[in-house]
Amino acid sequence: MGRVDLFTAGGVGAAVVGAGMFLLGIVAWQWGWGVDVVQALSTVSPGYGPTLQGSFTGMFWGAVDGAVFGVLIGYLYSYGTR
Repeated sequence: MGRVDLFTAGGVGAAVVGAGMFLLGIVAWQWGWGVDVVQALSTVSPGYGPTLQGSFTGMFWGAVDGAVFGVLIGYLYSYGTR
């Protein structure tokens, strides 16, 4: 197995987590599903909530979290395959 490109790992993590948090916020806003999950995530993501603006804010924080953890996981994987 080869090494993982950290830029790609961060980008994929940012896209996946950001999109997931955005969609969860929209679903909670429109249909009321997952409101408890959104409220729990809002304790670590300031401004996140079951509203349109809160969904965009959650997408930003999700992208930041996903990028950081994507790079971290990619680095650990690359380090472990040496």
